[in-house]
Amino acid sequence: MVFSSTIFLFAFLPAFLAVYFVMPKRAARNIVLLAFSLLFYAWGEPVYVWLMVFSICFNWAFGFAISKVSESARGARRALLVADLLLNLLILGFYKYQGFLAENVNAALGEEFIAELNLALPIGIS
Repeated sequence: MVFSSTIFLFAFLPAFLAVYFVMPKRAARNIVLLAFSLLFYAWGEPVYVWLMVFSICFNWAFGFAISKVSESARGARRALLVADLLLNLLILGFYKYQGFLAENVNAALGEEFIAELNLALPIGIS
């Protein structure tokens, strides 16, 4: 589903807006936004919806941990941020460059040392 499709404009968007604006509290609206975002993502790339859920969860956990560390512990906050960034880059790098790495390592060694997984790049990963 794309933003200009008729199903989005006349079904998905009105349903989202109706549910979103019925919710009285901010937390409930955030849950509705999360649920509809995952549904929208799953419509286009259902295979990787669990990757998106995992990414959302660990990014939320790192953000929560960073917020709980005191302002005076700048090193700890920075370390958490760097760890989160590295995990995100690791996921991006795996999906984007696994085939390239496998192909080049296998060519250099002359045998299939790393299996090429032929992964599709998940929507919105970068």
